Amino acid sequence: MRSPPLTAKWITFLPSIRHLTIFLLVSVFSIMAPSIAETTDDYYHVRFNDPDTFDEIRTPDWAEKAASSVVDSAEVRTGHEEGGDDSDWEIQSVLIPTGKVSDEDDAIDQANQIVEKIES
Repeated sequence: MRSPPLTAKWITFLPSIRHLTIFLLVSVFSIMAPSIAETTDDYYHVRFNDPDTFDEIRTPDWAEKAASSVVDSAEVRTGHEEGGDDSDWEIQSVLIPTGKVSDEDDAIDQANQIVEKIES
């Protein structure tokens, strides 16, 4: 079966597809991938969002309970964006105890599991 010829309708539609593709790529890559921001004797500090984007950062008890259900003694730091309302808190970072994981990659995997648990 032959494919339909490229008509004027398809030609005018193609730029829309290109713009949508660019939008999706920008949206996907603007989300910060988790990374190790710092390693101390006690914790791998796995960063999910730049702390400079927040006007306040807290370690709420409810998030610590959720985190500890995945990795004992893990902590979650949440950030509040300036000008946002009381519900505009996002996960800024997850602290994974160094003695509870094998390496940085394992810390990132465990931090991802904690974030998934909190966001579900």
